[in-house]
Amino acid sequence: MNEEILMRIDASWESFLPSIDGLTEEQASQPGVAGYYSVKDILAHLAWWEDQTRQVVESGRDEPIDVEALNDTIYAANKDVSFGELRQRLVEGHAQARETFASAPGLTEDDVKDDTWEHWDEHGEQIRVWRSANGV
Repeated sequence: MNEEILMRIDASWESFLPSIDGLTEEQASQPGVAGYYSVKDILAHLAWWEDQTRQVVESGRDEPIDVEALNDTIYAANKDVSFGELRQRLVEGHAQARETFASAPGLTEDDVKDDTWEHWDEHGEQIRVWRSANGV
């Protein structure tokens, strides 16, 4: 089952990455991509949530989370981090999460879909729409 899940993760990841390719720091910092989020904000958001999912898969413990409050915290903690650093965090964190998912016994789609392929598909589309609307 992990192989099927990894194939789905990989396909979505490969589809997401071009949405952020070629952006400058200035472009990636412009708000309005998803609400007040910029591309940078989205990268911080995606990286944090995938890492959270990796930790849950590793530990087997899934505690209740106030998603809105946490999203605000992630935003505030990363607003001054560069696009390049956030992109690197996302890529490195994804590699680590993928390793965890590959070896996790009994992994199901429900364990990972919300913060992997569904998340990248959602935010990748928002970025593509924003880029098209702004000629970026």
